[in-house]
Amino acid sequence: MKVFFFFKILLTLVLSASLSVLSQNKSDVAGRIQRVENGLLPAAVLKSQPLPQMKLSDRMKFHKIPGVSIAVINNYKIEWARGYGVREAGANEGITPDTLFQAGSVSKVITALATMRLVQQGKLNLDEDVNKKLVLWKVPENEYTKNEKVTIRRILTHTAGLSGSSSGDYPVGAEVPTLLQILDGQKPANTPPIRVVYVPGSKQFYSSSSFFVLQQLLVDVTGKPFPQLMREMILRPLKMEGSTFEQPIPQSLQARAASGHYPGDKVVEGKWHIKPEMAAAGLWTTASDLARFAIEIQKSKVAKSNKILSKETTNRMLAPQEGQISGGEGVLLEQRGLGFELKTGNKSVRFSHGGRTTGYNCQLIAFDNGQGVAVMTNGYNQGLVREILRSVAQEYGWTEYLPIERVVINLDARLLENYVGEYEFPEGRTPRVSVVSVKDGKLYLDGVLLQAESETRFFGVGEATYIFNKNEKGDVKEMVYDVGALKLTAKKIK
Repeated sequence: MKVFFFFKILLTLVLSASLSVLSQNKSDVAGRIQRVENGLLPAAVLKSQPLPQMKLSDRMKFHKIPGVSIAVINNYKIEWARGYGVREAGANEGITPDTLFQAGSVSKVITALATMRLVQQGKLNLDEDVNKKLVLWKVPENEYTKNEKVTIRRILTHTAGLSGSSSGDYPVGAEVPTLLQILDGQKPANTPPIRVVYVPGSKQFYSSSSFFVLQQLLVDVTGKPFPQLMREMILRPLKMEGSTFEQPIPQSLQARAASGHYPGDKVVEGKWHIKPEMAAAGLWTTASDLARFAIEIQKSKVAKSNKILSKETTNRMLAPQEGQISGGEGVLLEQRGLGFELKTGNKSVRFSHGGRTTGYNCQLIAFDNGQGVAVMTNGYNQGLVREILRSVAQEYGWTEYLPIERVVINLDARLLENYVGEYEFPEGRTPRVSVVSVKDGKLYLDGVLLQAESETRFFGVGEATYIFNKNEKGDVKEMVYDVGALKLTAKKIK
């Protein structure tokens, strides 16, 4: 009897301690959520000044973003997920962790994972000419493909040489083209035909259209419709139960979907557009499902899970590819893995991808140390997403995505006159020509005020640094647009 009471007391103590730890953990997470919600950060801060923290609710109003969903990864699990705002401006249905958004180009990394699974199974070869496996459509040969071919590796690293058109948008009720019509630019497709426009492997140039080709390849190899093969190969094994590549979104899921919004929180006609280029931009998903996807990659990299890929194949996917290839003259890009944007360092590997499509904006960030975040919004503005990322980074001790510390100096207005003129950016930069001017002794780029950090380094309201380079005579010859991961050189033309 004494032994029984001893074990009863011991069990009571253990349960009490466990409940205490659980309560403490919940309190810690609640505190973190509150600090993230109240600690949004700008792109830059002045040195020695306190961080100008901002509230999520206030910034949503400022950016005119009706709804936001956030899922934070910590220690290889979703530590918390929350929804904020409403599914549609002027309506009452709130955003929850189960609300669906269009993921835009984040669809590409989910497609990349399915592709790598087929590579692992021996059904595809990373470096084989895709025309050897394509059945219903072939990449048209031309002078650029005489010696180099379009391959899966090159598609996944945006070095395939294919034209770089964005995914087409088709309003609800409009005639939607088939993928074959899109590939050849035939009506009702609203995008040009997909063709090789430079030598494959010669440079990196972001191309959504290359994933149109990849979609057809996966369909031809598996013999299955794209939404079905993605559901069977990726979504179902990873329990991404709120996700689908079906276009248009099925009726059964529409009640959970957030409406897209143009700038100024105007609702997209028909609530959202249809994206038949599913591999490139057709995913409907939740922030939590994106987090589940990232967690599988994190665990697979260290052999803690192999639901989709082996450790070896995952590490192959997350290894820098074509790192020596730039985006052409005047363009320097960050590293890419097989589908992901990468940043490798001494302590961790960051793999990520953003998505922006009509009415929606999102970002997936993950590190191989088991941390990360997925942010999805039903608004067009990217500013809010970045402010949220900085708040999460600050709370969870990341070295990336923190505000840039700036030092402002005053320059003589006569010196600023040297920078006045027109600067032509390389292909892919909008506008192609930017104008630098001086007004009331201050420097402006396309009407936006630039402040000086040094005689040649300036910054505006975002993350970019603008660097003016001079020739041997001391005349300004170019301006470099530097955001760390991307550097564009604009030549002074006037």
